[in-house]
Amino acid sequence: MKKKHALTVGVILLAATFLAWAIWQGPDSGPPQVQNLRSWQEADAPGGYEVEMEGGRRVPGFDHRLHLLSGIERFRIPLANRFDFPMGSTDGALTYNAQAFWEMNERRGGRHTGDDLNGIGGMNTDLGDPVFSVANGLVIYAGTPSRGWGKTLIVAHRTEDGEILQSMYAHLHSISVAMNTVVQRGERIGRVGGADGVYPAHLHFEMIDANGLSLSPGYLMHRTNRIDPTGTLEARRGPGPPVSIDLILENAERDQAGF
Repeated sequence: MKKKHALTVGVILLAATFLAWAIWQGPDSGPPQVQNLRSWQEADAPGGYEVEMEGGRRVPGFDHRLHLLSGIERFRIPLANRFDFPMGSTDGALTYNAQAFWEMNERRGGRHTGDDLNGIGGMNTDLGDPVFSVANGLVIYAGTPSRGWGKTLIVAHRTEDGEILQSMYAHLHSISVAMNTVVQRGERIGRVGGADGVYPAHLHFEMIDANGLSLSPGYLMHRTNRIDPTGTLEARRGPGPPVSIDLILENAERDQAGF
């Protein structure tokens, strides 16, 4: 009986040793190139693109269209009790809408999903002008989803009735805030650009009714979760005071300092 027991233990130890050797010698030996897969934007895969690991295996890219806000993200979204305009003054003065929401663009093959906001000088005269967060919110996207979008920000806002809305700022010349940053209404979050020369300078501005990150083409035939930007801002101006003079002075000081 003792010999049989010893033989069984020996076989188990031999099998365990062989298995450990096979794993050590296998195609997955060595540390992988990708260590962090916590979320689609925080992964080591730059921009969420597919990357190759040792041994020929691949880590698939992340599809940002499938990214839902986590419980922690939803908890951190601040209350937005008033909305203002993202360029010019709090009332949108010194700007004009060069291509309004849901206008048909035959050349682009669809309807415009946002408002194209310009400084009153037109063309590139507003290049580098400040872009402001329309309301208190949490930055849920900061990056370059494609060449056509250029540098883009998406900020999530919690309304007084508990609804989550998102504001999107695209074609930026520069971004001033990072992912997961809580921003104030009227805070400068970027500067007007043209997607690094793809277009004349302007701000493509969208309002989105969604519980997860939502990036789509700028022209669609179905509205999906895009809502009228100007109409939404005007309807949600709220009873609160306009942007404080302290915040206006702070933005001016930062501009003079070259930030």
